Amino acid sequence: MTSSTRLQVTALAPTLARAWPDVLSNAVDPGCVPTKMGGPAAATASGGYWYHRQRREPAAEAREPPFQDS
Repeated sequence: MTSSTRLQVTALAPTLARAWPDVLSNAVDPGCVPTKMGGPAAATASGGYWYHRQRREPAAEAREPPFQDS
């Protein structure tokens, strides 16, 4: 995955969180890892970026509405 594609993917969760505040949305990198983010133990936070089961700060651009809108 290129860094540009990774940035677009990590911007998806904050974009959805901004557009639909009542829907919980998080990005996981790599995209498919075993987690306990679903079911009764699901995270109650939204707009997060997770890397190897740890919440991380995404690239600054991912949080910018103009970038999200593009």
